[in-house]
Amino acid sequence: MEKLQKINKSKIFFWSILLLQFCILFIFNTFTPWIADDYSFYKNTNLSEIYNGFKVFYMTWGGRLIGYFFTNIFLILNKVVFNFFCSLSYILAIYIIYSLLYDKNTIDNSVLLIISILFWFFIPVWGQDVLWICGHSMYFTPSLLILFLIKILNRRDVSHSKIFWIFTFVLGLFSTWSMENFAVGTVIFILLTVLKNKFIDKQKNFNWEISSLVGAVSGSLLLLLAPGNYTRLSVFSDSTPFIIKIFSRFINITLNTIETLNILIPVFIILLVYHLIKKNYKLLIDSGIYFISFLAVFYSMIMSPTFPPRAMLLGIIFFIISLLKMYTAIDFSNEFKALEITGVLTMALLIFPVSLYRSARNIYHVKTEWNQRIRLIEEQKALGNMDIEVPAIESLNSHTASYDLIDLSNDPDTFPNTDIACYFGLHSIKSY
Repeated sequence: MEKLQKINKSKIFFWSILLLQFCILFIFNTFTPWIADDYSFYKNTNLSEIYNGFKVFYMTWGGRLIGYFFTNIFLILNKVVFNFFCSLSYILAIYIIYSLLYDKNTIDNSVLLIISILFWFFIPVWGQDVLWICGHSMYFTPSLLILFLIKILNRRDVSHSKIFWIFTFVLGLFSTWSMENFAVGTVIFILLTVLKNKFIDKQKNFNWEISSLVGAVSGSLLLLLAPGNYTRLSVFSDSTPFIIKIFSRFINITLNTIETLNILIPVFIILLVYHLIKKNYKLLIDSGIYFISFLAVFYSMIMSPTFPPRAMLLGIIFFIISLLKMYTAIDFSNEFKALEITGVLTMALLIFPVSLYRSARNIYHVKTEWNQRIRLIEEQKALGNMDIEVPAIESLNSHTASYDLIDLSNDPDTFPNTDIACYFGLHSIKSY
């Protein structure tokens, strides 16, 4: 009876952690306005226009179907819908990662907190990937689809019907028809999983895994072969010799990786050495598939002239899973487990709230400034002034949606000034 009560308390705490994060996300989203590209995408106001707009987007910018579709849908609907979806998808991602480490009957609240803390501190531009409508649609939503696909690939009690093959094909297709480096990492993950199941686990029936791989490759081709990719790349003129260019990008990606993962790198190496000494090769193969997929997400960007931090998201997720697979496989003593819980709770109760407060304060500041900007726009329009100047808004915290994104500039003819002016029915707008 006492043991049952302890389990029930653990479950209550487990779901409370997720519910608390949902509430925090919902509040943060409520105080997050439209940012930058959101105003550009709002030109399409119904499904027919979204379809026609995507055809133009596919030919002139890129083939990111999932991101384009969800961005437009969320901009059409009431912002509350996005606030709810964003908050739910965030905790679903954390839950799926947890479920990849443990079976459904295992409750480990300290590991759930670790995942949550790693998400908060190691997603480099958290606000862009999570709170920004365009960013969440382009990066976080595809990551969630990919996690869902990975969850299915890790199950063994699945249907082998042709309907299920079609389902995994479609899921693979849409998971990769999203973001270029995400597609590369996902295809690598599925391919390695299929090879592992066939040659190491000696699995006999994996037709549904093959169908997901075919779907993922198909989505990747539709994405990578979009004519808009080449139109967009033509904007970046660089006469540097190809070899030097690739080498320079390799160095930059490596340095950015070290800077982003920071303390997690030595932790990863320690865990790797530990399991090598223990000869836990099967575990290292499982963890290694995620690690190789992380490398694929990051280093596939060597073919791109830029690597924005928001595009690191899926790679960070793969690395976190790889790290935690090795960590949770260690059979800790009761004393160490108690020390782990103490350390995680200290982080959760002392360090995290300080960071949370600073982020909340900056999110509120940005929202207040945006509200003042809108009031000024409406006042000037009422006076008949259609060419206006407004104060620039500065965001200093990476957990805000507008952090490191383009705000209004002092040139009314550049992005996003032109789109914001169009949205508010102005001739022009600029900042000072």
